[in-house]
Amino acid sequence: SLTSADSLLLAREVNWLTTGNAANNRAEIAPIPAGIGPFMFSGADPVVDIPQDLAAVAGGMVTVPVRLDTAAGLESVQLQLTWDARQIELVTVRRGTLTGDFQFYVAKQQSGSLLVDMSRLAQMEGGQGTVLELDFRVADSASGSIDLDLQWARLNNTRLTLNPAPLAGPDPTDGRITVASATPAVALGFEQVEPQAAAPGSGSAMPGFTFDVGAAFARLGFGATQPTQRDWLGDILKVVEGKLDESRTATKGRSNLDALRIDPVRKTGLLSRV
Repeated sequence: SLTSADSLLLAREVNWLTTGNAANNRAEIAPIPAGIGPFMFSGADPVVDIPQDLAAVAGGMVTVPVRLDTAAGLESVQLQLTWDARQIELVTVRRGTLTGDFQFYVAKQQSGSLLVDMSRLAQMEGGQGTVLELDFRVADSASGSIDLDLQWARLNNTRLTLNPAPLAGPDPTDGRITVASATPAVALGFEQVEPQAAAPGSGSAMPGFTFDVGAAFARLGFGATQPTQRDWLGDILKVVEGKLDESRTATKGRSNLDALRIDPVRKTGLLSRV
């Protein structure tokens, strides 16, 4: 049986072996027999890291993967990472594509840091993927780049040697999120007006809307061939339904449809802004 006193004796013996302080050499623990050791662990030198090309929008969400390039022999993962809590907030922690079946899993989350310890009963044969997938919410005021510091990681309780090994502070295993400013919503200029008089034979009045084509597309970086306010939505609906007022049959709604033709003033950025 073991007692708390035994742990103290073991700690002293470890101190003797690592520092050479003979005062801590415990007679109760026999020396390692000659010819045995040192014990060496061999195998691939895996890499645990976070991508440095992640992109996000201020006020949006971003998923951060913690990657492992080879899982040969993997049975346990422990790691810790930190970030600027003023810029991003950790919302969800998920086991990754490699660790989904790890039976033992503990995550300790604090403001600006995460500590994870997980393991499985049998070693993995191989593969590459992620050990964690983290969902962050980006602050509305965030800008520039946000560093994710992978401070340390251990695989199989250090029996798998990481190369390079994550360290506290900047190193190649750390991640980075580049934040873009959110694009303001564009008001398109719809305005509801009084219902129109019923068209002959329609039996009911139709709601009217005006759309300032010129102003709306100017906000999007485009110009209109006929920048004018028109009750175009009602006309188009009538054309489709065959209920265009006889007094306007000659135009067949084209004056309003023509106003929808746009001349591109700027071709880039429309999709992202819309």
